[in-house]
This record gives sequence, structure tokens and C-alpha cells, in this order.
Amino acid sequence: MTGPPAPVECPDCAGTTFLLVNCRCTRGGNRLLVDTTNPTTHEAYVDCLLCHGIGTVAVPCHDCRQLGTRRPQLVLTVVNLDTGAVASASVVPGSVEPGFDRDGHPALDLAPLVLDLATQVGVASVHELTTPDRPFEELTVLLPNAWRPDLPTEQRRSLEATGLARRSGDPWLVHVGRSTPAPPPPTVQERLAHLAMLAGQLCLDLVIEARRQSSGELTWAIRYDTPAAPVPAEQHRRYDSLTAALDSTAVTDALHGLHERALTAPAYLVVPNGPPRPPTALDLDVDRLEQRIRAGCADVRTDKPLLGAQAIWRDGRWWHTGLRQAGSWETYTASDTGQIVRRSQTRAERVCEPPDPSWQGPAVPSLDCPNCTGSQSPLASCRTCRGSRRIYLGAVVTITDLDNQVLHLNWLADAERRVPAPPVALQPDGTPVVALPSHYRLAHWANILGVRPEHLTELDTRAPVDPGSRDGLIPLHHPDDDALTRHVATLTAGRPAARLLVRTSLPASPPLAELIRLVHGLHLALAVTVEFDQPQPDTSLREYAEAWQVDVLGPDQVPHFTPQRPFHPSLESAVATCRAYLGMSICAAVPTDPRRAIPVPQSPALSTGTDDDPEENVRQLGRRHPGQPVAALLTPNGCHVHLRIPDGGGT
Repeated sequence: MTGPPAPVECPDCAGTTFLLVNCRCTRGGNRLLVDTTNPTTHEAYVDCLLCHGIGTVAVPCHDCRQLGTRRPQLVLTVVNLDTGAVASASVVPGSVEPGFDRDGHPALDLAPLVLDLATQVGVASVHELTTPDRPFEELTVLLPNAWRPDLPTEQRRSLEATGLARRSGDPWLVHVGRSTPAPPPPTVQERLAHLAMLAGQLCLDLVIEARRQSSGELTWAIRYDTPAAPVPAEQHRRYDSLTAALDSTAVTDALHGLHERALTAPAYLVVPNGPPRPPTALDLDVDRLEQRIRAGCADVRTDKPLLGAQAIWRDGRWWHTGLRQAGSWETYTASDTGQIVRRSQTRAERVCEPPDPSWQGPAVPSLDCPNCTGSQSPLASCRTCRGSRRIYLGAVVTITDLDNQVLHLNWLADAERRVPAPPVALQPDGTPVVALPSHYRLAHWANILGVRPEHLTELDTRAPVDPGSRDGLIPLHHPDDDALTRHVATLTAGRPAARLLVRTSLPASPPLAELIRLVHGLHLALAVTVEFDQPQPDTSLREYAEAWQVDVLGPDQVPHFTPQRPFHPSLESAVATCRAYLGMSICAAVPTDPRRAIPVPQSPALSTGTDDDPEENVRQLGRRHPGQPVAALLTPNGCHVHLRIPDGGGT
């Protein structure tokens, strides 16, 4: 490319920097009370606070960032993680010969270009980094329907520029791969087997559900639940078939929302009676399972349709039940249009409940939450019970690596026999802090299992385990408080059925040196920030606790970099998060001015043994300046150390 492509008028806002869209009031029509079960899009609300009865409102055009023009350029990059080699290509009008997609629309097919770049850097298989939900084979740029191969060259290039500009919301697509082929993805039977085995290990139910929508079609969802948890009002993620649901539902997806679904479910101790029974080939027959669930969506006596059906994997077998309506309720909320929105929801229940699981022990003792007593619904904002209405006097802690390692701990508080908890420190306000025995410390069990305590995360929310709870350090605000009672009440508040599910292993992430090589190959910079606690005798709970942060910066962001307070408990955790959101960082590194071209990085393969890991050097810098964020800004041209000066004095 001889120069940056000339910006074109934004195809969406036509250069005006804003769009006229239908006001939200038109969904309910000209009425004060809006019913979401019968929406309309015909008439505006005359007293609307947003559009004043006009029916349309002006909103900023986000696709062009309110500039009115967009860049007709797309950059494709392939990186070999094993060698560090990088190859890129700039797609501008005229650089790729247009064709037609399977539906007959004119389009630019970019998959062959990606495969050619992969060949150049020796990558055996690639996957898209910036948009992982779309495989690279589907990388196409749709062109305006007016494009035809017999048009004059200037007119064809203008239409191609319009298509590329419309695609410019995600202008830099980075694909990564390795020199050896990636293993084939698991089959749906293997995915189902893994979900079922984990359900048995974690002592949870695996629920496969088909739910009938208003259109009459069935939608499918997969989730983990605790026994006797109520049927949720809506499916979190819906799919058209069981196969599609299995292909798209990871363990973390199935756990999503567990703490909300099972917040008020009965709580029991977990007493496993041996290893869970693995599913058989018949249990994993996906077609047979789907047919059985579909058959359960109708009443066996009257053949009338039900709300849906479920298959529940519990105690090594499938239990089948239909879903029926069990009443409904309405909610009323004020809209910013000035209208009142009424939403009706149907309460579903199972036609029959499976037998109690064999691992279910005695009920976890509890007390009524004093803050929620008398209220008609649980107070989700209650800081004491966080919506469960109960103060639990016990907790079930499950620690797992989501593979073969699982440990269940039952902790019960007893007011008659208090566990010894000697004072170890004072908080800054003078509140004494006591230390529970090692049995009640998650850090103790992490060490026994051979994992780092700072890597413990909550399985259903993916949040780091609170350091105080992890180390068994409990502040006692009243002299008569029992440390273990307070500990289990804190652990179980807002968690499903008095259970805390803890993961010991971090998501797969590359070493820091590999991430540096990847980022530098893209001609970007990496900032590694660390901060150590300021040691304070007699008040510090953990001396020299450390926190980390890893950020990717573009050339325009480097001069303005200021280290912020890091929040990841370990460097590995920070690297894993940086890698997970690397696509967003790459998009943020693209120049905002559409008159500037996107760089097209190229890098040769690096020799082995050239990776330098700066972790220990950064850690030593952090120890020298406790209480202050210290960052090493690693650019392709060198390293710069940034120290945040206290009281806003800059760096």
C-alpha cells in the first residue's frame, strides 16, 4: 500500500455523526401502561420524556465514533506462537478480488488470505483471536448489492470501500496458531460425558432443559443446579437443538447464575458415598436423549403440550420430568420514557421431582435473617444474607480443579463448643482480627492439594476468593462474636444452598515471555505492574501481599501510560486475564483517526532461547517501593520503568 486509504463517508450516519432511531416509547404505543407481552411499534407516546411524542430520537453513531467518516481498511494478521513469526496483509479496495457468497451477495472472501498468511509463518491451524465466536473460514466482507464485476473500476472500488468501511468496527483481526496441528474438538458425546462426570464429582445436578416459547418452538439450555432448586423463569442461553447447546456450553457457562438460581434452595451437607458412576454409551446417546426430552414436553395422559421438559443427571442416571405452569406474577417498573412497563412472567415447576441424591446429608442449620424478617420478598441488597433470608450456621466447601481432583468440606459452627481463634492483628480502626484453625482455612487445603492459595477462585462467579476468608482471618466487631459462626455466615451469604464452590486452577494461559513475544510481534507494548502491601506492624493482616496487572498498549497509548493499582492476586492470573481480553486490547490499539492507516506488522521467526522473563526483576522493583504501583513498560525497543508518585504527583 502506497499510502493510507482515504476515509469514506460513514455508511450508517451518512456523515452526520448521529442516527435517528425509533424511540423506546414506540414499543408500547401511545399508552401510559405498557404490557411487554403485546408490544407494538406503530405509535409514539405523546407525553414521552425522550422524544416528546415525535417517535424518533437522535443517538451518536458509535461505528464511526462520531467522526462522520470511516476507514476502508481491514488488517489480517497471523502469529505463530511457537516461533514468534508474524505475517499481515492489508485489505483495501482493489487488494482482494470480490466474488459472491453462498446466498449470491457480492462479498470479499478473506479466508484464503488468512490461510496464505498462516503458510508464510508456518502455522498448521489458526483460530481468530479478536472475534472467537466466528471461525476464520467465515471471514467475509459483504459489499453493497449494487456491486457488479462489469462496473467501471472507479465505481467498483467505491463500493468496495463502502463495504470495508462498514466492517471497520473490528478492523484488525489477529489469528494465532502453532506449528503443530491443534487437536480435534471434542464430540458432543465427549462434551456431555465431561459435564455429567463433573456433576457427579461436584455433587450437583446437570439439567438439560427444553422450554416452549410463545412461537411454539422448543429452545434448549444446559445448566448445573443444586437439588430442589426452583425452575428459573427464563433460560440463560437458548439454542435450537440439544447438539447446538452441547457444542456451545462450557462448564463455566453451565455454572453461570447458579448462585442466583439456587439462592433459596434447601441446603444440605455433602456426604459422598464413593466415586460417581460414569455415564454409559447409552446415557451419552444424544439423539435418543433429545427424543426422550421432546416426548416429555407433552402430557402423557392428555397429549396436551407442557411448558417443556427436563433430563436431570443425578446419581449416575437420567431422571426425566415435564415442566408445567405453576402460576404467574407481574412486575411494574418505571421507564425513562415516562411510561409504566408491566412484565408478566410464568412460574414453572417440575411435574415430578427425582429422588433425593445419595450424597445428601443432614440439613445445614440456619436462622432467619433479622433484616429480611417481615418483608414479602428476599432483599437482594441485604448485606447480611444477600437475598437468601437465612443466616447459615454451616457451609459446604467444594474445592476442585475441574478434572479429577475434588474435595468436599463440611463446616459447622457450634455455639456450645467454640473453636479456638487467637487474636493475630488489629484493623486500622482497632477491630481485633482472629485466626481460625488450619482446618477452616482454604489456603491450608490449597497447600495440601499442591496449588497456590492466591489462585483460588469461585467456580460459579470466577471471582478471586476473598483473602480474609481464604486465610481464615476474621474481624470480630463484638466481643461475644464466635469466629467460626461469622466465618460460615460470610462464606454462605449470597451463595447457592450454603455452598462455596472453589476452583484451584487458573484458565489456560501462556507464560509471560510468550505473551511478550506475541505482543511485540504485533508492534505493541506490554505493561507489567506490581504492588506490594505497605508493611505496618501490629495492623497488617498479610505482610508483603502482592497484586499484579498486565496491559497491552498501542503506540498512541504508550506516552500517556500511568500505572494504576493492580488487583490480580498473582502474575499468572493477570496474564490469563490479559490473554482472554487481548482482542479488545488490539482493537483499542487501532488509531482512532480514520485518516491514519492501521499498521501492518511483519516479524521473522525468532531463534529459541530468546525469551526473557522479567517477572523476578519487576518483583524486586515492587519490593523496593511497597505501597506504590511499579510498572515495567516493555516496548519492542526496550524497557521503561514507571513508578507512581504518591498524592497524584504523576510518574
